Amino acid sequence: QILAANPARERRNFNGSELNQARLSYFGRAKYDYDSKYIAEVSFRQDGSYIFPEGKQFGFFPSVSAGWVISREDFFKIEPVSTLKLRASYGTTGYDGIDGLTTNIAPFQFQNNYNVVNSFTGAGNGGYVFANSNLTGLAPQNVVPNPDITWAINKTINVGIDMGFLNDALTFSFDYFTTKRSKILVSRGATIPGTFGTGLPQVNIGEQKARGLEFTVSYAKSRGDFDYAVGFNMGYAIDEYVSWPQNTNIQDFQRVIGRPTTGVVTGYVSKGIIRDQATIDALPAGYTQFGAPVQLGYVLVEDIRGDNYTPGADGKVDASDQTVISENAVPRMNFGAPIDLRWKTISLNIFLQGVGPYDKFVRTLNHATGVFQLTDRPYFELWTDAFDAELNPDGKYPGASGSFGGTSQTGTGSTFWMRNGAYVRLKNINLAYSVPQRIIGRIGLRGLQVNLNASNLFTISAFKEHDPEQLELDSYPMFKTYSFGLNFSL
Repeated sequence: QILAANPARERRNFNGSELNQARLSYFGRAKYDYDSKYIAEVSFRQDGSYIFPEGKQFGFFPSVSAGWVISREDFFKIEPVSTLKLRASYGTTGYDGIDGLTTNIAPFQFQNNYNVVNSFTGAGNGGYVFANSNLTGLAPQNVVPNPDITWAINKTINVGIDMGFLNDALTFSFDYFTTKRSKILVSRGATIPGTFGTGLPQVNIGEQKARGLEFTVSYAKSRGDFDYAVGFNMGYAIDEYVSWPQNTNIQDFQRVIGRPTTGVVTGYVSKGIIRDQATIDALPAGYTQFGAPVQLGYVLVEDIRGDNYTPGADGKVDASDQTVISENAVPRMNFGAPIDLRWKTISLNIFLQGVGPYDKFVRTLNHATGVFQLTDRPYFELWTDAFDAELNPDGKYPGASGSFGGTSQTGTGSTFWMRNGAYVRLKNINLAYSVPQRIIGRIGLRGLQVNLNASNLFTISAFKEHDPEQLELDSYPMFKTYSFGLNFSL
């Protein structure tokens, strides 16, 4: 409720909202540690949420982990291994769709709900009419209630090993995990007749799984006044749909089960730029792409199906010729390499970062998997290397069009614009010098450090159209930055 407002006329405008949420959670944990050799922990949480009906509001989510430090056993005498630890864990969590103040699952789906409608809300039919007046009324929700709605459940298994060599100067850690997400709340793929009068509710039938690994290795050593430490870390993860509602009359390329939940791109298969008349003459008579005949400089798209997805080419390219052109359009592998060097009072810190191979598409704000020549963005540098039969017959990109044409010319979202998005970047470098006390003490300082810092100095990548971390041609690029700093204490 809004209980107070400014009395001034020019400041009377205000609004407000009310949020109704409720959660109740219980936690418990027990830990066992014997001589830092045998380690175990059991924990649980019981969460209740207002999203679900009575009897299904609470979910119980236990977890357990255990570790064995084999290197502390009396029988373990293996040089040069100084540390050996085995780890395993199993954990569960629940999801009710509440992320902070955002509720991703509509509450009270388990009961019949009604909306207040009138001529101002525009909801439903705007209330009801009586005596030529549109009056406030009630409209039922547009789905059947689901009294069985409940928590989605995540179950994760992790196994790992930690090793140290040469008195732990060299360390190594490896983890492998699998995650199963079940009872995900999703809408059914079935269709119902309009005479049913309402829609089907969401149900807890979705299932996904994920797997991945992580490892780190580092080495640190001191030689007199010189200290150094180098490391490398890498992570890889991929997930996929196990069970998901879909209509039965879909094409194979529209199927999601068995495919990753992210990084799947549907588009067209490119056969390259049309560079000579002979290529056009070899096409079937009347051949078109997206309703237009092809010309020199166009991206030629493969004709793989007929109308309504019937097998075989039909002499034209349209929406029926789409297929899955990538299942790897997001980075699955990330890595980093820190390097720390110190000599007396001078230190140098370097951090390299990158991602492994994946399918990255050259794209513009106008399209997710291709480049269009549209009236608001015809200026990209890549068009300086556009195909021209006379001036630039070996151009890397499709011919430029005075009409700023779209799909028929550039091949829309196709494999023509797909590249390897892997890169390694010098993310940060910092050089610091701590001035000796015998010098700064004369001016009354307890400490003084001078440092130079730079970020994004260089990148190695086969992706050349723009910065590999940049989303699209017309988004802001990554900037190189340089800074100088003084840190002192009195």
